[in-house]
Amino acid sequence: MEEEIRNRLKKADALLTGHFKLTSGMHSDNYIQCAKALVFPDDVEFFAENICRLIPPVDYIISPAIGALIIGHGAARRLSLPFIFAERDQKGAMAFRRGLQVPPGSRTVIIEDVVTTGGSVAEVVEILKGYDVEVVKVVSMVRRKDIQEIGGVAFESLIYLDFENYSPSECPLCRKGLSIEKPGSRK
Repeated sequence: MEEEIRNRLKKADALLTGHFKLTSGMHSDNYIQCAKALVFPDDVEFFAENICRLIPPVDYIISPAIGALIIGHGAARRLSLPFIFAERDQKGAMAFRRGLQVPPGSRTVIIEDVVTTGGSVAEVVEILKGYDVEVVKVVSMVRRKDIQEIGGVAFESLIYLDFENYSPSECPLCRKGLSIEKPGSRK
């Protein structure tokens, strides 16, 4: 299965090389642009079907905006579950806006496209805990770091891509003077 996932990411030109600033603030010479792998409905179906195999019985599917909206919605559709997303507010913090709410006592799964440090997901986990909502599991298409939990919640992904990440102060690409790209959604 991992080989098929890797091949689909490559075919979609979703595996980029260069000098990138990740959403986490870390730098890398590799970037995974899952949006490219989710352009065609058949690919969304493929990834959603495989993600659904990792999801226990729950009441809601939640995703952090913006990268995970397509795959989160695809999985929710396959499971006939409601889909709600969190997004950044004007201060840059994750929040449920647009009147979207998860009822207290609900069991949820958070679906992300790519996880490097899990920071955005951890924010959503904390918000949901504050609403007395149980986060049963976190699932992603890709993870860049070998972590097993986020915010105290079990975490699984379809594939682990062991790409090197660097703190900005230790980045060898910065030391070489290479220009940096920030393809992610967060400024």
